[in-house]
Amino acid sequence: MRSTIIVAVILLAGGLVWHKLFSKEATIEAAYRACLRQVDATADAARVGAPKGPSPAKTEPAVAANAPRVDQIVQGTLAGLGGAMCGSIRTSCADNYAGDVCQAALRRHR
Repeated sequence: MRSTIIVAVILLAGGLVWHKLFSKEATIEAAYRACLRQVDATADAARVGAPKGPSPAKTEPAVAANAPRVDQIVQGTLAGLGGAMCGSIRTSCADNYAGDVCQAALRRHR
């Protein structure tokens, strides 16, 4: 009786580990999260700041004042596009896991 319970617990634990790490849903979720990390890194690299180099004295305060607003617009746009792109991984893989689009996305975001 005791060995049966131990075997059942081991099988249950193995099934849970497989489901969390190696199932279709887990691989899709891992690719989705990797895509979001890549989008966040790209968005951080695309920060808008004060202009580099000499600029006329009249326009410098106006440009410096508008830089945070432009940065907000750029970051919002990148977040929206990135979210849509990463969401398409979930959708295409849910629709056709063995399809070319899903498999290419999974290979890219491992």
